[in-house]
Amino acid sequence: MLHRSARLLHCSARLLHRSARLLHRSARLLHCSARLLHRSVRLMHCSARLLHRPTKINPLYVTQQL
Repeated sequence: MLHRSARLLHCSARLLHRSARLLHRSARLLHCSARLLHRSVRLMHCSARLLHRPTKINPLYVTQQL
């Protein structure tokens, strides 16, 4: 009886370890994607500022209008 419960405990510990590793990997992926999203938003913001600047004709603006 004690042996069976020890085996079950060992199994559950292994599963917990595996799930923790998966969670860590997914958290790292989430962090990476969040950084990429932040960078793309900053790029979009910059391009929007460039588009809204009416001082001289922007090639970006021209290609957007086509």
